[in-house]
Parts: sequence; C-alpha cells; structure tokens
Amino acid sequence: MDCRAQAFSRILADEFTIRLFHRVSGPLRATWKFAVELERFWPRVCYVFDMALAGVGGGLAAKALARSRLVIDTGTPSRPWRPRWGAAQ
Repeated sequence: MDCRAQAFSRILADEFTIRLFHRVSGPLRATWKFAVELERFWPRVCYVFDMALAGVGGGLAAKALARSRLVIDTGTPSRPWRPRWGAAQ
C-alpha cells in the first residue's frame, strides 16, 4: 500500500497539500494515532488505502470532526478486470 500511496501523492503534490500517515502496531493505538494526526492536519479529503480498522477508523474520525470527505481505496476494481486476450466466454 505504501508504494501506491506515495505514487498517488507524487501525482497530486503540485495541486494539493498531501500528508501520508503510516499505521503503527496495534489497531486501537493506530486508530488513535491517525485520528490525532488528522485532527492536526484537518483535511478536506481523507483518502484511505486500506480497509484495516486504523485507516477506516481514522478516516471516519476525520469525516466526523473535520467534515472531510472520505474515500476508501480497497485496491479492488469495481468490476472484474479481464484481459483483452484469452478465451472467450
């Protein structure tokens, strides 16, 4: 996830102020850390790159406290990806 988050931030860095927060060990401790960091940053949009408790919990806290928009990227495409080659169905 870190590589995807860094690539995403590099693409958008010229237009937006971006902060990357990384999960620490322990889901409750990590959730608390995210919530505290997001409160300091006060984002307009919180983009979470994982469905783990810490990221989602911190994102929900940002949504509630800062009225941020919350985007959760599960890494799964919305519809199954199929190569253009291969066997026909």
